[in-house]
Amino acid sequence: MQLLRRSSLLLLLTLLIYSCTEDQLVEVAPLEHDLLITWIALEKGDSSIVDMYEESAQVKWRRLRQKFRTALLTEEEKQTVGMVNLWMDNLDRAVINDQPEKALVTVLHLQNQLKTLRPRFGIIHPADQLYSFNYSWDRIRETSHDQMMCLLEWKEFVEIYQQAKQQWQDYQKTHPNHSDLVFPGHGNNSAAAESGTLALTRALEDFGQLLEKADHTIMAAPSERVKTTFIDYLAIITNYPEFNL
Repeated sequence: MQLLRRSSLLLLLTLLIYSCTEDQLVEVAPLEHDLLITWIALEKGDSSIVDMYEESAQVKWRRLRQKFRTALLTEEEKQTVGMVNLWMDNLDRAVINDQPEKALVTVLHLQNQLKTLRPRFGIIHPADQLYSFNYSWDRIRETSHDQMMCLLEWKEFVEIYQQAKQQWQDYQKTHPNHSDLVFPGHGNNSAAAESGTLALTRALEDFGQLLEKADHTIMAAPSERVKTTFIDYLAIITNYPEFNL
């Protein structure tokens, strides 16, 4: 019974469990994939794709939630189910009410939950490094657009850049089992994925060279180029709809 409870908790908190059966993996991994597509679509402003994949994610979550209702969960685990369910409800309302910024924040909350909890169970997935990179780079972008640079000292700004660069490098070293279920484009679009990897690496290196000039006023546009290149890369590895090779 203890083992069953632990397996149920892992299934909920990680949404991707390597110890599960192949059928379970096929069932749970597409939820994260749908949320990734929803995130990319929100970043791109593709409302029709947001609607399609957010609805698909909701269907997958309802199926999982129904299974959790019959599982042997502790009170803490039940609370976690409720929290994820709350975020999924918030995401659904934001999309229905055409509130893309609120929807984006909610998706980022869900990503952070995964990024925080998976390592506790010894699970390493490349998505978590991408989530971390995105968080770091959004801080870079925010500071780059701060004309008075009130948010960070220059040293801190450089440190966050170095952290983001390391997160990108760590992601490239991470190759766990079943990642193709979340990132099918690694196989289907392998040539484009390699090109996208090089493009983002170059964009980061170019940004780093500009940092050496210690001129905050020239960083805004380059920070946006890195973000755009990153989202384009995500579109490749997730087989984003309407992605043209």
